[in-house]
Amino acid sequence: MIGFLKKYEERVLAEIASIERDIPRTKEETKPIEPDDAIGRLTRMEAIGARSIAQAQLRTLEGRLERLRSILKRIEENDSTLGTCLDCCEEIGSARLLARPESIRCVECLDDRS
Repeated sequence: MIGFLKKYEERVLAEIASIERDIPRTKEETKPIEPDDAIGRLTRMEAIGARSIAQAQLRTLEGRLERLRSILKRIEENDSTLGTCLDCCEEIGSARLLARPESIRCVECLDDRS
């Protein structure tokens, strides 16, 4: 378990670093499109659409970052409930935790919520 916990912590830290690199670029993509920019009508509409997508992506990244930081804090505090499904209280599979380190539900409970 200690070997897995170290690997899990490294995965969480890697995800945090990746998101922290992505957020500034994504924020740049959410800047308003100036009305006096010399772009065509269709291109302006595409730029507005791309901006909306970037805003949604930014919210997603910020939410994931918050959840990952929470997981990291739980790792540092040696939280005994770490890796336990919020719904069924069974252990979340290690493969799932490494794939999506912020997971708080096992695959079965996640499927039940769909």
